[in-house]
Amino acid sequence: MFGGFGRKTPYLLSSLSVAAAQHIHDSDEVSSPVKHHRALHPQIATPSKNIIGRVQRLVRKNMIEIGTPGIIIGVSINGKDVWTQGFGYADIENEVKCKFNTIMRIASISKSLTMAAVAKLIEDGKLSLNAAIQDYVPDFPNKFYENEKAEITLKMLLSHTSGIRHYKKKENAELDEKKSEQNDKTEKGISATENRSSTPEFEHLEYYSMKPYKSIAEALEMFKNNSLFHKPGTKFLYTTHGYTLVSAVVEKAAGEEFILHMKKLFHKLGMNNTSAENPIDIVYNRAKHYQRNENGRLVNVPYVDNSYKWAGGGFISNIPDLLKFGNVMLYSFQHSGNELCSNPGFLKSETVKMMWSPIVKPEQNSDKRLRTNTYYGLGWSVYPESQEYGYANRYDFEVLHTGGAIGASSVLYILPSEIKIAGSELSKTPEDTNLTLNSEVIPPHGIVVAILTNLQGVNLTGLARKIAKEFEPLATAE
Repeated sequence: MFGGFGRKTPYLLSSLSVAAAQHIHDSDEVSSPVKHHRALHPQIATPSKNIIGRVQRLVRKNMIEIGTPGIIIGVSINGKDVWTQGFGYADIENEVKCKFNTIMRIASISKSLTMAAVAKLIEDGKLSLNAAIQDYVPDFPNKFYENEKAEITLKMLLSHTSGIRHYKKKENAELDEKKSEQNDKTEKGISATENRSSTPEFEHLEYYSMKPYKSIAEALEMFKNNSLFHKPGTKFLYTTHGYTLVSAVVEKAAGEEFILHMKKLFHKLGMNNTSAENPIDIVYNRAKHYQRNENGRLVNVPYVDNSYKWAGGGFISNIPDLLKFGNVMLYSFQHSGNELCSNPGFLKSETVKMMWSPIVKPEQNSDKRLRTNTYYGLGWSVYPESQEYGYANRYDFEVLHTGGAIGASSVLYILPSEIKIAGSELSKTPEDTNLTLNSEVIPPHGIVVAILTNLQGVNLTGLARKIAKEFEPLATAE
């Protein structure tokens, strides 16, 4: 899942009474302070009780609406974690409450983590965005579309424009289309889009794979011989399998197994609670995951093994690690590497600007009621700054990635802000992000919001935006 595009409407828990809602427990363990940065920027104000109270009420209402057992939320302002809290249960049966450091599946946020590894290899000269995939994975079969050879590049995979399928094969999609056309002819007054016969997202059988794949090469067997949906580079088709192919490219370029390479990356970034999910591992603070059955009743999810899609949806993590990753990206985005700072960004500013620049506009976008200018970049959903009418609503530049897995939903949301230091104003958009001041460390400027929940099929983008807006005055205060 990603950026709100093509997301299903979440299940609304209409049967949850007010009395039942009173049993939603907040964790007693609330984390907020981390060490201060030595930096030339205004001191970050501690969030007031009013702000925290408003956000807590917002979260509780959201939990009732979506009917989730547990949810964990964290907010970072200008590089400092200012509020993290768990609500509800990580494990209902054993009455284990969600804590700020509870570990859950992060689903498709995994794509953004994988993109960071790819970006570093590009900077090191080991990968090229425009190279054919077979340059790195020679065993991957050449693809054809309408009897013509179709070259797939790394950039196409990262931006979901390769034509490689998601969880539905082209043959099955065409069958659904034929059923839709037949229904259109027999049922009057119902449009094609309203009557379209398609498989709901979490009914695709591949989501429930229980097979432990021993290698990325073995995982490629799941889709490598399937037909392309379209000519590469011409359309957007979200594909988790495409990122499995990306992980094969990473292995070749890095000269080591993908999971080992990512483990080293997490260690460098200080993400010590992030890893590829292995069902048999003992993982402290790991939550249980839930879904609703056909009667709307909460049940445990079945056993699944996500080793076939580690790069695109198979990592687990917690809120502090995701906030740290968001700040690593934001810091890299805003620092050119030319300023006299004590620490460079993990990635070059121009690299992150490339990742966070619009590449393709998805045709399906469930977020279109709020943001019509939605795009996908490289491993991230991108919302450019815009204003359609004078004196009307003005939209901020923002980047994010959502996730949906069996028993889990997630979002990592980044709202960069302008950096104002000693009378100078530095842009928050990709067009101009160079910091060239001779100073001590200038922290990332902006808001990072991370949300994890142990229920599938939940769109958390709107909640993340609302929370960010509550804290935004603290990020821009002088």
